[in-house]
Amino acid sequence: MLGGYLVGVALFKVFIVSDPSKYPEPARRNYELTIKLGISTMMVREVGDSEYLEGSLKECAIVIVGLIGISLRGEVVGLYRDVIEMINNSGKVVVNQYILRY
Repeated sequence: MLGGYLVGVALFKVFIVSDPSKYPEPARRNYELTIKLGISTMMVREVGDSEYLEGSLKECAIVIVGLIGISLRGEVVGLYRDVIEMINNSGKVVVNQYILRY
């Protein structure tokens, strides 16, 4: 402990469900930084790709989600729905993070 905060190392993986070439700012900048820092990333393009995600969900302590953002319109369908249901059914603590644009 240092100053009331636990000092340690967290290992994490980033799973990308959308096409990074279509990211608006600041999402594009964050994606580029993730790659530049060498953070482990995995593209999830179809349900078959989600096996690795499912395995990682079993191993993790917490899930941080920034999947859709604030621009959602209508019902969530397809791969996004499958991934959301997988996360919700994981039994893990889930924290949603969104980048607000002013």
